Amino acid sequence: MATPKWTVSEHRGRSGLQELETDWRRLYSTMPQRSLHHSFGAYSAYLNWLCGNPDEVRHLALHDEREVRAICPLEPRFIRAFGKTIPAWGLPWHSHWQITDVIAPEDDARAALLPATVPYLRRRHEGRRTLLAGPLPQASRLWEGLEGLGATKYLATSSRPSYVVDCSRTYNELFSALSKNLRQNLRKSRNRLSTFGGVRFVAAHNGEDLERELDSFLSVEASGWKGEQGAQSAILLNPRLAGFYRDLVTSLRGSGDRCEIHSLYVENRCASSIIRVRTGDEFALLKIAYDETFAQLGPGQLLIDRMLRDCCEDTEISSINFLSDAPWLRVWGVNELPMQQAQVAVGRLAGRPTVSYLGLRHSVARRLPQRLRK
Repeated sequence: MATPKWTVSEHRGRSGLQELETDWRRLYSTMPQRSLHHSFGAYSAYLNWLCGNPDEVRHLALHDEREVRAICPLEPRFIRAFGKTIPAWGLPWHSHWQITDVIAPEDDARAALLPATVPYLRRRHEGRRTLLAGPLPQASRLWEGLEGLGATKYLATSSRPSYVVDCSRTYNELFSALSKNLRQNLRKSRNRLSTFGGVRFVAAHNGEDLERELDSFLSVEASGWKGEQGAQSAILLNPRLAGFYRDLVTSLRGSGDRCEIHSLYVENRCASSIIRVRTGDEFALLKIAYDETFAQLGPGQLLIDRMLRDCCEDTEISSINFLSDAPWLRVWGVNELPMQQAQVAVGRLAGRPTVSYLGLRHSVARRLPQRLRK
């Protein structure tokens, strides 16, 4: 079979995204492994609320002779290193959107995306001499495209993994694989919970139920150390973050991909709440919060345990992606999904000087303190 003749078209800002909506949704439907960061509705919420300047975002579409085969969203970014700031183009990233990707199945178009878009960006770099790709799975065929760029043109490094739980097994099999200490803690928490009144688990999937449970989630998250009396990092205290989650709840509704909020009520008060998103056969745990006054019950653990049970019993769900490698998640029998990122030199003076500079930034000496802390 002849190699396709690849071409790139550019679509800017929100209007550019709308131009590509049909192609985005078509490509998304062909991806066997899709997650939150691939969803058109979720990305639209990101663009509306978490992106610094939506009008400057580029959506680069890769075409063969017939149709769009891949879409690469890029936003203006900056790399901070050794007191200097390097302007860059990068895949969408935010502390509330820590895994990113292009939109394409694992096929020849995904492998051809970097070799096609890097020359395009070199002609139109706008002073941004570096392309940031990732973090996204190491197994992605996107990384095959690095090989054709030349070793002096990029630096690829492993990044923090994402923890995933296999839900293809039964809940009893999953529970038996947990540590003895966690199993005992869960049994004690269930026994303590049975002594309280007004206990119920709530699952909100659409309409007013979702909006009500989102209000409960935001209140619970802001009630503890993240609230006004603590770190002041609660979603409720940040209008843009609150707007993102409300937009997400509104955008992802229905029997297919959807946002859900699951909560545990104790004494008719929300003790813990989880926001999770279903995409294909995966659930992504987006955020969890609990009321610290119920800490002795372990309400967060009880709610995660309930979520695992529900997902194991749902034959259409294969995994839960925690979208994080937070140490406290390890007790849940997680598997590591290896992740990778790359910095690619584009623009004038692209090549060895830029890559060498980035190499110093990611050297063993720079990473050692982080590893020791972990």
